[in-house]
Amino acid sequence: WLYRGDPHGFFVAEVNGNIVGFVSVHTGWWDRRIGQTAEIHEVVVDRMYQRRGIGSLLMDRALQYARERGCNQASLWVGTANTVAREWYKRMGFKETGRGYDWVRMVKELKHLP
Repeated sequence: WLYRGDPHGFFVAEVNGNIVGFVSVHTGWWDRRIGQTAEIHEVVVDRMYQRRGIGSLLMDRALQYARERGCNQASLWVGTANTVAREWYKRMGFKETGRGYDWVRMVKELKHLP
């Protein structure tokens, strides 16, 4: 379902021909609280390849794609207890904007370069 939502918004990272990570962004997403958004559904990097900048490269590519598609913001949900991911998203420029059950809503305004 991640791929079908926005097939062009699915990006993978490879090392020596092996997939070590992926990100899925859906640029046609609608959220009743924030409106039209580029929804980041997953950012996954194999544990053996974490802390090497792969996740940041994947996120940068997803956000670039969202800008190219005219999105003004990107959003995601992250588990309340997942403090490592929450801090990483904050370093990537996301801000916590709400909560729902065991989840935190995070949003990043996207600046469009001339």
